[in-house]
Amino acid sequence: AGPRSNVTIGGVSQSGGSLPNGARVAAGMRAGFRACHQRVLNADPEAAGSLRMQLRVGAQGQVEAVNVIPSGQLPASLLACVQARARSAQFEPPTGGSATLVLSVAFTLVAGDNVLPAPELPGAIALRPRPDVAVSRPGDDLWLSQGQPALDKLAAELQSSPQSRKRHEALVRGLLLRGRFAAALAAAERFVELDPDLAAARELLAYAAVAAGDRQRAVAAVDALTEAAPRDPKAQGRAARAFEALGDEARACAHWRSAFELSPSSDSALFEALRCRARVMGDRAAALRDARAVSKPGPLLQRLLPLLDGSELPAFEKSSGAVGQFEVSLSCEPKADCPYVVVVTPTGTVLSPWTPGLGRSSPTSFAFSGLMTGVYHVVLVGGAASARGRVEVRALGSRQGFDFAPGHPQTLVTTQVTLAPPGSGLSSIGSLRGPGGTAARSR
Repeated sequence: AGPRSNVTIGGVSQSGGSLPNGARVAAGMRAGFRACHQRVLNADPEAAGSLRMQLRVGAQGQVEAVNVIPSGQLPASLLACVQARARSAQFEPPTGGSATLVLSVAFTLVAGDNVLPAPELPGAIALRPRPDVAVSRPGDDLWLSQGQPALDKLAAELQSSPQSRKRHEALVRGLLLRGRFAAALAAAERFVELDPDLAAARELLAYAAVAAGDRQRAVAAVDALTEAAPRDPKAQGRAARAFEALGDEARACAHWRSAFELSPSSDSALFEALRCRARVMGDRAAALRDARAVSKPGPLLQRLLPLLDGSELPAFEKSSGAVGQFEVSLSCEPKADCPYVVVVTPTGTVLSPWTPGLGRSSPTSFAFSGLMTGVYHVVLVGGAASARGRVEVRALGSRQGFDFAPGHPQTLVTTQVTLAPPGSGLSSIGSLRGPGGTAARSR
């Protein structure tokens, strides 16, 4: 069984007249709305969100019009079903001849005993704005076998327009978003064949390859992106970190040095370029000379200076990158049996040490920012069946660990992120621990 629907109705208000049984009838709509939502979840297990509903009630208590403003991942079929249910409601005749009833409806997901929060609707009636929230809970693999109707639609749309780059991208992302990694890799290969110079195609090939277990191919695709944007220091740094995660320090060093040449004021780029110049290229004396020549060394370079002057030089580590909003790290023994971890975002992006974002990363951890409302799946890839270990997840400041052992599901963690409405004034990060997982929120 897939996720179950949970519907909450709140913020009921009236205007233009009085409905004596308005609150009671509104509460009675919940069962019908839940049936609508459950029908949609059977095809799309990630359909969640909220809406603001306005009902215009006529003189005889009949519903004359229903308007809704949705937010989140609510498909049109759900909105149509909810509107039809609302139109069938019958109220007592309003005093004043007519009335308008406004309510907010939240459609959340229930997995086991845990309710995952839905996106908050900007402008919806609520007691107070909700802060940024991230709830992490143990994952399951149900999502890997659901959503086929949506994929069939994407495939049919591509078949009707096989030269459309947008439709190729939509299909690959749709497959990744639903855990069809082997099929996504095949679709990404076709996309690259169609347009080998298109950066979006190469990016998707990297995502699909790392999710399907081919780290070498993923890094090669990330490397190819630097050819499309050779003057982009972020692309060079990203490729450098991908090669570091792969253990190819020589190629990583070439990208580190390119990143520094393109961004000479960057403390982290200088740190990595000099570190690898001394460690990989064996040019410690020249690296030390160049480091001492910097008039105002940054914190990273200050830390590197004594190491260049005789100490053992460190391998690549995550401390040179930005902290990010979401971070995953893996510990596992024995190393030869270990899987690796990827995160599938709500848009079908697949992040890993070999397909890093712009946050800090290492061979066993990675961080990223730019979170959006939706579900993030933390997935274990490869490894021996006997592998044991632990994955630490930090989302919006909260941390939680998840152990895995023989027989573990592929999807180890599911994190639901719900962002605060724009303009709510919520910015600083705190944390809240709740049932079924860890929630982080801003205040």
